[in-house]
Amino acid sequence: MTALILRSLALLMSFVTVLFISRNFSAKELGVFTLVQSVLMIMISIGRFGMHQSMIKRVAVNKAKNNVIGIRKDYSNALFVSIGVSLLIVFAYLLVMPILGDRFLPDLQGSMYLFAIAGSVIILVWRDINVASLRGLKAISISVFLEQASVHLFTLIFLLVIYFAIEPEGAILNSYFLAILSAFLISQWFWYRESNKLDHTQGQADFSRRDLINLSFPMLLSSSLLMLNQWMDSLMLGYFLNEEEVGLYNVALRISNLVMIPLFAVNAVAAPKFAEDYSKDGRTSLQGTVSQASKMIFLLSIPLVVVLGIGGEFALSIFGEEYTASYLPLLILLIGQAVNVSAGSVMNLLQMTGYEKLGNRIVLASTVTNIVLNVLLIPLYGAIGAAIATSASLVMWNVLGIIYVWKKLKVRSFYWPFRS
Repeated sequence: MTALILRSLALLMSFVTVLFISRNFSAKELGVFTLVQSVLMIMISIGRFGMHQSMIKRVAVNKAKNNVIGIRKDYSNALFVSIGVSLLIVFAYLLVMPILGDRFLPDLQGSMYLFAIAGSVIILVWRDINVASLRGLKAISISVFLEQASVHLFTLIFLLVIYFAIEPEGAILNSYFLAILSAFLISQWFWYRESNKLDHTQGQADFSRRDLINLSFPMLLSSSLLMLNQWMDSLMLGYFLNEEEVGLYNVALRISNLVMIPLFAVNAVAAPKFAEDYSKDGRTSLQGTVSQASKMIFLLSIPLVVVLGIGGEFALSIFGEEYTASYLPLLILLIGQAVNVSAGSVMNLLQMTGYEKLGNRIVLASTVTNIVLNVLLIPLYGAIGAAIATSASLVMWNVLGIIYVWKKLKVRSFYWPFRS
């Protein structure tokens, strides 16, 4: 429940931040902010090398064995690998950005913000290793806050202070980078505090750096694909068109994502139950749990789709009259979300029942589809093309999920209200 509350807080803070920016800055400035986030998130997903997910498991296992030396060794190895990979990513980024020139973030070319982005990659990767290690030590609340809500909350606080008390110019990116630094420093302090409670003389280093790399690599693929899927439309819009189009589209995307709140809420409760039911007696009780979860997601989400579809222009106008130009992309995105919430918890089902690799292949197919459609459609149709690409890949993801959940588990994951 704490995780759900903090995730909801993160979504709320993110939404309020975008609302404040849209009301007080131009769509172009919002677009620049979105593109900076996109570049950062994709570089971080590669730079972490899956170590953040491995460390949850490794720290938890070593803590159960009272193997404190093993925890510290795994932590140092995870930092060594992930920061080393991140430095390579940053080096490539600093080489590529000047080549892109006027095609991508032209206003940041030659500015200190390019180097701030580079530094933030290292800082956020380190923060994520801290957060994962804290979660392995069962410091759940602070780890979820640091991962989900901290940057959003601090960005909003710094933005309000800088905008009203100092200088509006540059306030958005300055606030964002200060928030990233603050989240890292807090994570480092909590890791230092929690790890120092342990007896550092206990245990032994029984897991090599190579072992940690082998454990982490499959997680690198899945997390990177998910991040590409999430940010690809904004990146492509920024490359083929301009920052203003990214800003206008981003508001429509944020509004459409509100539909997923019930999905997140139900999944937080249902996912462990999926694993429990499957381990006990397979399909029988699992179908009952899945049907209940799917029905709840559908009944809570579809009314939101209808309300946002009918009142979409009004919702967009809250951010500013210029954002009503994104009404058609919003409708297209809502179609994709309607399929998403109607399909039920397909990816959670595959992950909780031992079919993670199959789930990764579905995500890969969806990501490739998303990239190809964005490349083909954005030059022709702009933000409408980006919305079509995003919705089409989401529909593909869920349809494949429904098919394979039935083939592998003989469980019907979607809810159909007209079924007798």
